[in-house]
Amino acid sequence: MSNDFEERDDVFDKSLLKLFELAATKDKGKRPECKKVKSVADDENLHSGHRKRVYAAADKDELLDTFSDVEALEYALFAALPRVNTNDTAHRLLRSFGSLSGVFSATVKDLAKVRGMSDRAAYFLKSIPALARKAQLTRIKPESIKTINNALDYLKLHFDNIYTETMYVMSLDISDRVLGVDCVTARGTATSSTVSVPAIMESVCRHHGTKIIVAHNHPGGVMLPSKEDIGLTDLVIDTLAALDVVLVDHLIFSSEDSFLSFFNSGLIRTMYSNFDKTHGSNMSRFLQNDEPHCLSSGTEYLFDLKTASLVRKSEYHKFFSEKMKMAKERMGAMNDYGKDSFDKKKGVDKNE
Repeated sequence: MSNDFEERDDVFDKSLLKLFELAATKDKGKRPECKKVKSVADDENLHSGHRKRVYAAADKDELLDTFSDVEALEYALFAALPRVNTNDTAHRLLRSFGSLSGVFSATVKDLAKVRGMSDRAAYFLKSIPALARKAQLTRIKPESIKTINNALDYLKLHFDNIYTETMYVMSLDISDRVLGVDCVTARGTATSSTVSVPAIMESVCRHHGTKIIVAHNHPGGVMLPSKEDIGLTDLVIDTLAALDVVLVDHLIFSSEDSFLSFFNSGLIRTMYSNFDKTHGSNMSRFLQNDEPHCLSSGTEYLFDLKTASLVRKSEYHKFFSEKMKMAKERMGAMNDYGKDSFDKKKGVDKNE
C-alpha cells in the first residue's frame, strides 16, 4: 500500500517539476515550440477570402466564360453551402454525373446523395435550369405571335432544360394566335410518359381554340416516333373532330436540338384522309393550303412512311431529287425506245 502512494507521489513530483520548467522558460522568453491547431475561425477566414476572389472574378465575367465547369459549379454552390469547401463538392458532382448537363438533369434525391451536398443544395441546383427556362419564356409575349412557325418556335422553348418525357398542348385561334399552352403529362420519365387524352381535351375547351399543336420530347435523343406516338395522334384527331377542332401538327423534340414534324412528314395528312374516308367527312380541307412548317433553329428529321425510318430533311430532298432525276432519265429512255419502235414499224430510216 505504501509503495503505491510512493509511486503516485513520484508522478506528481515530476508533473510539478515540468510546470516549473515551463514557468522558467516563460520568464526567459523561451516558450517550447508546439504545433499550432487550426481553429474554425481560421478555416472560415480562408474560405471567405477564396470566395471573395471568386466573386471578384464573376464581376468581371458575368457569363462565366472564363470559368471551368468545376469553377462555375463551385460558384453556384456558394449560395447553398456556406462555410464549406464547395470546390471538392463540385468535383464530386461532375464525377458522379459526367457533366454540368448531367448534374442539372439529375434528380434531387440523387444530388443529395453526393458527399458534401444537402437537400437544400440539391433543390437549389435543380431550380437553376427551371428559372432560366422561365426567364426565356417570359421574353416572348404569346399575343405577339401571329404565324404557325412563330408558334412552333415558342412551343419549342417549353422543352429547354427538361430531362423527362413531357407533352405540351398549344391552343390557337382561327388566325393562328396563341391562346394558351398547357402541360398534359401525368407522369414522365427519361424514356416514356403517361399522357391523358381527356387532359388534352380539357386544355382545348379551356382556351376555346379552333386549332391545336401537340408536342413532346424524347430526352434520349431518338427522333423515331413510337407506335404509341402515332396511335395517340390518331386518337386525338378522332376526338377533336367531335369539337370541330383541327390538329395542326405533332412535334417531337430531342435533347440534341433536332425535331420531327408529323405534318411535314405527311402523317397528319394521311391520318385526316383516312378519317374522312371512314366518316365521310372533309376535315382534311383545313390542311389544303398549309405550307410546310419551319422552325428558326434545329435539325429537322422526316419520317418516311414507306420505310418507317428517319431521314434528315436536307438529305431527304437530295435523295428525292436524285430519284426524280433517275425517273426522268428512265422515262426519256423509254420514250426514245418507243419512238424507235414506232419508226421501224413505219419503215422510217433515222439516217435519212
